[in-house]
Amino acid sequence: FLDMLHKISLYFKKENLGKITVKSREQVDHQIILDFCKKEKIENVEVIQNISIHDLVSHCKAVIALNSMATIESMISSKPIIVPDWLIENPEQKLFDPNDGLSQTAVNLCLKEQDLLDNIEKIFKTKNSNINEECIEARKEFMSNYWEYDENNTACSKVQKVIDDLVEKVSD
Repeated sequence: FLDMLHKISLYFKKENLGKITVKSREQVDHQIILDFCKKEKIENVEVIQNISIHDLVSHCKAVIALNSMATIESMISSKPIIVPDWLIENPEQKLFDPNDGLSQTAVNLCLKEQDLLDNIEKIFKTKNSNINEECIEARKEFMSNYWEYDENNTACSKVQKVIDDLVEKVSD
């Protein structure tokens, strides 16, 4: 993750794309990322911890995510979600199947680093990066695999149940 963050940061700096906000889960992660950014002299990364995903995503242009509750919760937004799939080595731990058309429509799956940079360029160099209706429908269908989708109910308890089910599946 830190290597990827460093590469994305360099790309953002080179292309003058602004800053990157990283939401850490725990204080330990928060400090590791802060220390890494300080050591590598990365100045275009802001590390935050205590903010809701909804608030964070509503103010960003895109989400780069892996397997987390934040990824599922971000799917409720109209923001593009980029998933660096190659970082998740164990196929059993993947939230999105790279061979599944629904997964490929709901998020931007990146099978290699260059895919990630290409997606970042495409999204961040356009004025309006919001996703299209096909992607919104794919996300609703994807989320319906885990719960009945209700656009008026984005309760974190439903998201937590999805993550718990995935963790349980991986543990088995």
